[in-house]
Amino acid sequence: MSVRGTGRSSVGPALLVALLVAVGAVAATPAGAGADAGAGEASTPLARLLARARAELAAMVPALVRPRVAPSPISVTYRARRAASIELGAPLLGLIGADLDGDGRAELFAVTSREVVVLAGGARVTEQARLALPAALPAIEPRDPIAAVELEPGPRPALLVRTSTRARGLRIVAATGAAGPRWVGAGELERYPGCGEPLVPAPGRNHFGAADAPIFARRCRADLVAADGAPLAVSATLGPGGVLRVASACADCPASVAPSSPVEVRGVGTAFDLADLDRDGELEVIVAGDGPPGARDEIRVLSVADPGGKARFRRTFTGGVAGVAAVDLDGDGRTEVVCAVRLVGTSKVDLWRLN
Repeated sequence: MSVRGTGRSSVGPALLVALLVAVGAVAATPAGAGADAGAGEASTPLARLLARARAELAAMVPALVRPRVAPSPISVTYRARRAASIELGAPLLGLIGADLDGDGRAELFAVTSREVVVLAGGARVTEQARLALPAALPAIEPRDPIAAVELEPGPRPALLVRTSTRARGLRIVAATGAAGPRWVGAGELERYPGCGEPLVPAPGRNHFGAADAPIFARRCRADLVAADGAPLAVSATLGPGGVLRVASACADCPASVAPSSPVEVRGVGTAFDLADLDRDGELEVIVAGDGPPGARDEIRVLSVADPGGKARFRRTFTGGVAGVAAVDLDGDGRTEVVCAVRLVGTSKVDLWRLN
């Protein structure tokens, strides 16, 4: 989620906050106290500066806090269709969608063992750019490479990417010029991003964390809302045995939306994402299966409130599903589900839109 202000304050946000904390006692000082007792609080230079800071901070708050707006439910029609075939040149390790340039249309970022391929489009998906990962190799490279990807929100959002095939990762941002947006590397990354909590890879293995509590993949969303518009923070962590644990946090949501304990979804592979596709304020999880490499695979769209119930959609593919992303590709306000299906024996993938 990108937070954008409507204007520029002459006093920076950090200074405003620090000022209010540092001199907040001025407001509590009686008008008759101290060296300026006769003039009152408003007469002191420090008090006048505090009053100015308060006024500017109050004006900035609406721009810094996302207003609560209830979602408007829509109908979702599922119809799987191939949107593109992309030669990646290396194995696909992850797929994520993000709108880094702020134009309302998300791009897809396909993370391979060598680079990040930027894809964009609506009904048809086309390649926009390729960004090489840092060249330095790790001291220990696992037999099966893994990746961690996370969207870093802010006034200038960034994509954080780290793979086990390189000693460092990459921070990606959008730069807008006369020719339009382009995506650039904006610094290297030491850590493996994991929804605000860095992941630690197990040396030589295909997972993060300790051997007795492995983490195979993690995905988080902070741009979803409940039925009444209350913001949701959601994360999904894939552990051993194909068990995906979905946890959500919301200050005043019903238990069906933000249950007190994580919801478990079984039979899940490393490709999954979270969304509210029909905008009813209740979450869906889109998951691929946990079958062996090269086997047929299946995509399922499940309700987080009833993960063991009937799937809202399911589709079988002859190849394995290597990535899933739920994003608004064409800027129409609807979330599209895209999955990447490996073509056996190649580094080529077919991208399918499911709705």
